[in-house]
Amino acid sequence: MTKKISTSQTTIFESIKKVDEQGEYWFARDLALILDYQDYRNFWKY
Repeated sequence: MTKKISTSQTTIFESIKKVDEQGEYWFARDLALILDYQDYRNFWKY
């Protein structure tokens, strides 16, 4: 028995993805929230 994978489901990463003429991208602030960072500045590399 083979299982069919549904491609109609949208992941949380797909839901915050931005697209322009140069391609796909994500905002760091949006990713920080998804990755459960307490503070956005903790997402920055010092």
